[in-house]
Amino acid sequence: MKTKATKHRTPENYVVVLRALHLLYREVRALRSQRDAAASAEEVWRDAAYVQEYVGISERTLYRYQEKGLLGEVRKKNGKRQFGQQAIERFKKIYWNL
Repeated sequence: MKTKATKHRTPENYVVVLRALHLLYREVRALRSQRDAAASAEEVWRDAAYVQEYVGISERTLYRYQEKGLLGEVRKKNGKRQFGQQAIERFKKIYWNL
C-alpha cells in the first residue's frame, strides 16, 4: 500500500517560533505597562466618599458595583479605595441612564 509522504516539522522549528512569540509577548506587555503608567499618572483619583456623593449612591451600592467591575480599575492607597475620575463619570452616566 502506498502512503503519501508528509513533511514533518522538526521540534527545532517549534522552538524558534515559540521563542519569537515569547519575545513579541514580552514586548507587548512592556508597551502596555508603559501606556498604563502614563495614563495612571495623568488620571485624577478620588476616594469612595467622593464617588458616593458625586453619583448619589450608598456605600453598599458602591461596593456592589465595584465587585461587579463596573467602576473600572480600583486601587487601594493607605487602605482606602481610589477610583479614577473618568471611570466615575462613565459609571454615573450608566447608573442614571444619562
